[in-house]
Amino acid sequence: MPSAITVTSPLEDSTASETTTSAPPDPSGADATTTSGTTPTATTNDTTTPPATKTATTVQTTTTTSASPTTVIPSDPGTLSASADTTTVGTVEVDGAELDVVVKGDTVPTGTRTALAALDTWINEGVRPSGDWTTFTSSDPDSDGWRWAAINQETGTVVYIR
Repeated sequence: MPSAITVTSPLEDSTASETTTSAPPDPSGADATTTSGTTPTATTNDTTTPPATKTATTVQTTTTTSASPTTVIPSDPGTLSASADTTTVGTVEVDGAELDVVVKGDTVPTGTRTALAALDTWINEGVRPSGDWTTFTSSDPDSDGWRWAAINQETGTVVYIR
């Protein structure tokens, strides 16, 4: 801390004084100039109040992250109404007829193309698919709105064959 010089003028009230201080150089070296200034202070019983000290301010940044949503894997395909908004993924041939494979919504999720191969192998060859797809056969296609379906066990995507 630089030394303080107290000067009392005989022309002014004896309870007033003036303190002159020089600021220390910037330790970062960004500002090499030295500045000085005058700060009037009041005295009480010949005790000078020191000038206000500039303190460094620390800024703390807090980053909040949220956990990614958990993928919900349905336990069964559920119903698919005739008026449901669907998008065709492709077709599967069953007994010589091409049947549409669809997903709910207007976009085809990534990986649904593998469902076509899994469903084709399962329906036409009787071999349960290995991998991410679990297959289902409806016991009431008219009520359920689909004959066969598959659920991807990684993404929860459901594909239907009507």
